[in-house]
Amino acid sequence: MLILGIQILWQIPLGLPSVIYRTTGHLARAYWIANVHGMANFIGISAVLLCGGGFKAVAGIQLALLVGVSAYTLRDVRCRFPTLTLGVSQARFRIARELVNPSLFFLLMTLAQAISIQGTVFLVSSALGGVAVTLFVISRGLVNVIKEIVAPLCTALGPEITHLEANREYAGLRSIFRLYVAVATALCIAAAAALWQEG
Repeated sequence: MLILGIQILWQIPLGLPSVIYRTTGHLARAYWIANVHGMANFIGISAVLLCGGGFKAVAGIQLALLVGVSAYTLRDVRCRFPTLTLGVSQARFRIARELVNPSLFFLLMTLAQAISIQGTVFLVSSALGGVAVTLFVISRGLVNVIKEIVAPLCTALGPEITHLEANREYAGLRSIFRLYVAVATALCIAAAAALWQEG
């Protein structure tokens, strides 16, 4: 629990370099780093489990990979933007206080997401026991495959949709939105049909 908690706390400052990439026009780089981190996690956890490691080893490899990605990202940001100083030595409390109010809404969104994902697991565990949790999590994972098929399409169209909305180009926005809904619906129907066929 301690190692997993450290991971959650560490991810908060790790979000800053990702925002820097996005605001400086390097959106693809932010996603590439996230993709590499996700693949490294998958490979690392698989290797630990194949070698007979337990919960502590799995949590440890996740934390080690997170620290490694953080170190690379900070180094890359410093090389690309040498005038940008990352740290707390020049922090101003007044500016931080101004950012707190709008940031609280993002905190609420994060908490809502955590409750919706993990809260259901705790409810199932308390009401039906550990065996039901296993069945519930596996079933939810299979159903979420549909979401994972659609999510890359949404991510790819996100910057273009934002650009069109910012420039009030509503005709183009409507066309892209219709295309997205049609493609996403077709993908979801295909995935749902495949899952239904497999039982």
